[in-house]
Amino acid sequence: MNFTKASLIAERCQRNWDYSSPISDQDLETLINVASNMPTKQNVEYYNLIVSTNLKFNEVCYKSAFNPDDPDFCDEEGKARNSQVNAPLLMIWMPKQQSSISKEGKDRLVLSNQETIKTDLGIDSELGRNIDQAIGISSGATAIAAAHMGFKTGFCTCMHNPSIYDIAKDIFEKESKELAVARHLSSISGGLFLGIGYSNDSFDRKDIVKDGKVYTTVGTYDKEVNLIRI
Repeated sequence: MNFTKASLIAERCQRNWDYSSPISDQDLETLINVASNMPTKQNVEYYNLIVSTNLKFNEVCYKSAFNPDDPDFCDEEGKARNSQVNAPLLMIWMPKQQSSISKEGKDRLVLSNQETIKTDLGIDSELGRNIDQAIGISSGATAIAAAHMGFKTGFCTCMHNPSIYDIAKDIFEKESKELAVARHLSSISGGLFLGIGYSNDSFDRKDIVKDGKVYTTVGTYDKEVNLIRI
């Protein structure tokens, strides 16, 4: 597959999955390496990467994949969810908190801006922008690689993080890794979720499937990037 075709696949969100075709260990390691090897400013580690092939954990994230301000995707029982995260493979880019960035990384950042470490992680801070750029580069490269390998992908940022732990604590044991990750996800804002897997060819990619039937079909949109050649 050429990279133009792969980019067109990665552009479109896949919302249903074929669970009978899991991702091989070799393909999984390839995707992890791609996500981990992408450049960041001064090679600082701006995010943690969560990689889950645990379908129970991915379903917990799916149940929390809603925007409480959207009447179609809200916290009411029976409402739609962003089902792209309910994938055979779920990769989550979790922004590091200011205090957890390595000392070495802090030293490198201070060299470029003495005030960087004192700022908040908001979009208007240099540190916040660096985190967002690092996550964007890594996740974009991962989606392209996945599409090139024959998978479909779906990004999601509409997550109600506080509910992840509330749901997970009734499913996973108290000392489990899954519950620890859910607790941490619930404690932060932001994060980027990417579902990866083979499509369920019984449905359109836009169909949100519930109990084997189409619950709803999500709209799709086109874009035209303004190109300036010099």
